[in-house]
Amino acid sequence: MDRKKLIGEIVDLEWDMFQRVHNNGGRASCQNDSETFYGMRCGQFLAWETPVLESYARDLKSAQGSGRNLLAEKYLRMMESTFPQEYELQKDRLPEVSERAARLAEEICIEMIVQTAAVRDSFPLVGGAGRPLYSSEDRPGDTSVETYQRGELLTYSETTLELLHAQVFEMKARGESLAAAELENSVCHYGYESIQQAEDCLRSRQGG
Repeated sequence: MDRKKLIGEIVDLEWDMFQRVHNNGGRASCQNDSETFYGMRCGQFLAWETPVLESYARDLKSAQGSGRNLLAEKYLRMMESTFPQEYELQKDRLPEVSERAARLAEEICIEMIVQTAAVRDSFPLVGGAGRPLYSSEDRPGDTSVETYQRGELLTYSETTLELLHAQVFEMKARGESLAAAELENSVCHYGYESIQQAEDCLRSRQGG
């Protein structure tokens, strides 16, 4: 399967799981916004190497086959920071994470936050348009990049985490940033040629 089809399959599987996430306050508006969902998720996955994509596709198919919803698990894990009391009531529903998987997830998360902070420093208008960066900034209904990232990483298999960890740090050794690559893909989805072009466009709209 080529990369485009593989990414499409992954996002289709995620979208199906996302549709079955139940919120206490009823269906969330973002669950009706497939265009944004596909744009953001494709932006992330286009930056991943093929072995990481293949492993994550296996994670999703395995979860689907066993009745697990990785998207629901992601949002429940995020609640440990944003809604701790509710998290305590529901955490027993989550599968156990191995010590190695937890370590890999945390190392990836820490590095990705460092990279995201650097991107925001370089492109404050584009980078500052999204979520707050750190878990210390979490508020009910306002989840940080760090909390979101950690919650998602903890749903990946150990194999996927190992492959993604290798990519993140091999790119870093080459002076490249996975966080910047993911953001560039996302802004290109909205018609820009680069993060710099998006930044310049936003600045001109502000009269800067």
